[in-house]
Amino acid sequence: MDSQAKLINRKIQAIAGAVVFLIAFIVYFRCVAPTTSFWDCGEFIACSYILGVMHPPGAPLYLLIGRILTMLPFFKDIGLRVNIFSPFVSAGTILFAYLIIVQLIQRWRGEAKTWEDRLILFGSGAFGALAFAFTDSFWFNAEEAEVYAFSMFLAAATIWLALYWGERSKKAGNMLLIFFIFYLFGLTTGVHLLNILTFPFILLIAYFHENQSVKRLLLLIFLQVTVPITLYILFFQFDPSRVYGQAMLAHQAKAWSFLKWFGFLWVTGTMIYIYFKDRKAFKAWWVVVALVLVGYSTYLVIYVRAGLAPPINENNPSTLQGMMNYLARKQYGTESLLLTLFHRNADFWHYQIHKMYTRYFAWQFIGKGTHFDYHDRIIEIISFRGLYGLPFIVGLWGAVHHFSKDWKRALAVLVLFFIMGYAIIIYLNQPDPQPRERDYSYVGSFFAFALWIGIGMAGIFEWLSEWLKKKKSSFKGIAYGVVGILLFVAVPWNLYAFNYKPHNRTGNYVAYDYSYDILQSCEPNGIIFTNGDNDTFPLWFLQEVYGIRKDVRVVNLSLLNTPWYIKQLRDQEPKVPMNLSDSDINHLYYIRWKTKEVKIPLSDEVRKRVLKRLKAEGERVDEKSFPKAITFKLSPTYPPENPQVLRVQDLMVLRILEANQWQKPIYFAVTVSRENQLNLYRYLRMDGLAYNILPYPVKHIDPELLQRNILDKFLYRGLNDPKVHLNRNIIKLLLNCRQSFLQLAQYYITHNQKEKAAFILKEMEKRMPEEHIPYSDERIALMVADYYRRAGLPPEYEKRIKHVLPGRPVSVQQQLWLADYYSQVLHKWDRSEEIFRQLIQQNPNNVRAYSGLFHMYKISKQYNKGIQLLEDWMLHHPMDSTAKKELDIMKKLAASDTAGNLSPNIIPEK
Repeated sequence: MDSQAKLINRKIQAIAGAVVFLIAFIVYFRCVAPTTSFWDCGEFIACSYILGVMHPPGAPLYLLIGRILTMLPFFKDIGLRVNIFSPFVSAGTILFAYLIIVQLIQRWRGEAKTWEDRLILFGSGAFGALAFAFTDSFWFNAEEAEVYAFSMFLAAATIWLALYWGERSKKAGNMLLIFFIFYLFGLTTGVHLLNILTFPFILLIAYFHENQSVKRLLLLIFLQVTVPITLYILFFQFDPSRVYGQAMLAHQAKAWSFLKWFGFLWVTGTMIYIYFKDRKAFKAWWVVVALVLVGYSTYLVIYVRAGLAPPINENNPSTLQGMMNYLARKQYGTESLLLTLFHRNADFWHYQIHKMYTRYFAWQFIGKGTHFDYHDRIIEIISFRGLYGLPFIVGLWGAVHHFSKDWKRALAVLVLFFIMGYAIIIYLNQPDPQPRERDYSYVGSFFAFALWIGIGMAGIFEWLSEWLKKKKSSFKGIAYGVVGILLFVAVPWNLYAFNYKPHNRTGNYVAYDYSYDILQSCEPNGIIFTNGDNDTFPLWFLQEVYGIRKDVRVVNLSLLNTPWYIKQLRDQEPKVPMNLSDSDINHLYYIRWKTKEVKIPLSDEVRKRVLKRLKAEGERVDEKSFPKAITFKLSPTYPPENPQVLRVQDLMVLRILEANQWQKPIYFAVTVSRENQLNLYRYLRMDGLAYNILPYPVKHIDPELLQRNILDKFLYRGLNDPKVHLNRNIIKLLLNCRQSFLQLAQYYITHNQKEKAAFILKEMEKRMPEEHIPYSDERIALMVADYYRRAGLPPEYEKRIKHVLPGRPVSVQQQLWLADYYSQVLHKWDRSEEIFRQLIQQNPNNVRAYSGLFHMYKISKQYNKGIQLLEDWMLHHPMDSTAKKELDIMKKLAASDTAGNLSPNIIPEK
């Protein structure tokens, strides 16, 4: 082939690659989150800004890059400055996907010589790359400040480098590419460990080439790592005769000692062997180790910054032992690897395989369901909605075609697909339920399959070419054009169209505003207990990046179980009172507990202050009989299925309350569950998105304070804009904001201030319209409708029922509640009857449904229907004496009503 044709190919490849990159980047940039998002994003941005220490095992390389991005004056919002890195590297991943597909196809087709070759080669590369660009999970990662987009970029770069090395495996300097790959391995540990999983792919690529030194080098490294670990797992980490307690810990300590000696001897022996077998591989081994360590050295940032005590300093890895614990993720506990492999935390086949992988895989390439379970997870494992299975079909065809043309690289891609998918499932061993969907964990596997989508297009074109040759058709160009357009519309364009709306975060400020509202719910110098990531990390972001309400001390209950965090709360400003020494903190542990009454004393000063406040509010109180302590019954809290102990976090909440002596206002965020509030609900007052813990039983809200918070302080950006997409989880979270309005409206209704209640309900609808932020279920919609009725506004029940999140199943208890509410409160007899009838149809022995329906007929004076219902019941339960008595009463009522010339079945609804 002449050099001119090669030059043309290089130019076309470069142009097509640039176009693919720009398309992906423009789409991602258009959809990027404008500020912080929920989950880990707030922590990543805050730690980037202050060079803090994020949760184990950290991401120091991402941290350093994020710090640089926060200093660039491209956007006003600092969160957006960090967010924008993900669209950039995600577009880079799409570029690498394009290059990888081109390399794989070129392996059997060779250099393109004609326009047909170029169409198949570069068109298929663009086709597969853009298909992956608009898959559900990868697109989600491309829009926020998280490590997954960068991690996938590094993995894609490594895969491309391995294939690129394969083309030059016999050329001088090829070892430099291997060195660079291992440097990336070291570097990528400072982001995420996903890239390490590409090693088997690289090993296979090397195995299928004739460079013996590289083969021996990679196989040597593989054996040096896997053999000691395998022996440790199989024979030493777990001893069936000593499963629990100190005996097993001692056994594992001996195993670790053995592993160190065995590992040293094993590595030494293999090095001696390779020294005599292949000097080049021996020398390369030392370079590889050095480069991995150089890449890994970014972790020194964590060690150095921890020693400087930044405001966010998770685990405080400022000592060697602390750093080891940090890297080992000791904060999350440890589990035997053997137990991980053979003892599953949930049903392996149905849950861990199908629900936690097959379902996610289907979202990318087959379609996405619409029905949800009680944890708001999509129920359907396989759904054809939206995508119609077309990307999957093309990818499956591509896999078959790839094996038929180049089984060696097809096998390498298959191994990559398996290791980044099913192997991760086996390792993670996730329990049911998870706090969120985990599809982002398997993007590497989806990437591997997307390569086959590109190859699938090449396979279709090659089949088409053969068919046209047999037919001796002169319309080859038209045929290629039509098929190409149809394929692009059916796969990449359809993926884009289907996933665009749910992935467009334009105008979505919910994480920022919701967290801002939590902080603004607190009085100056307050302490607020938060539950998890979503009510903690965005608060850290606001405090550390923008300096908003740094007087409020955020106390995460999950971290409150750890000594390092308790010490930081005690020592760092704003300090949390607790009266504990280092020794006390180090010895905190679960304590056995039985339900009993707990008292937290009130000092005389506190009692005087409280009495003065209550009198000012018009309360009648007796100073002599006013309690000298708050009292509440405290039950064990852990484990959830059979509580027997109090956790450290529970003990610390008590310690803080006792030591604080009501000097600082203390709150629970509204997201903290009832079981984590230690049964203090009698002393909790809703002040917005936080419950204030008060030193006296709370009778009602503070209407002026609550109204001032929700109307004057809180932010609601984009919540009344139908163009802003809000996903299901965000909508449910925003119900907490709506609940503040409803609490205030209820107070005004109860105190006969209907005009104020109507005003609050109108303000709620203006800020959070039901059309845009629907209700989580029909019960809440009905209760809100009733508030409107009681406030003198049209209730419009039917309208509000339409604005309910679809797809979630309604339990039997919820249906019974709805049926009773329709009949007893709203007097909507037809709707009540419909629900009761459905329940009876589902379960003819549902006594509660029969009883409720009978009662509805009775109060609505539909006596004939009631008689018919009881007669039907008596046919199957003739010995039910209570039903017989009720039947006699109903017949008398019917007779009396008929005598009064009233229709027994047609009753006007109230």
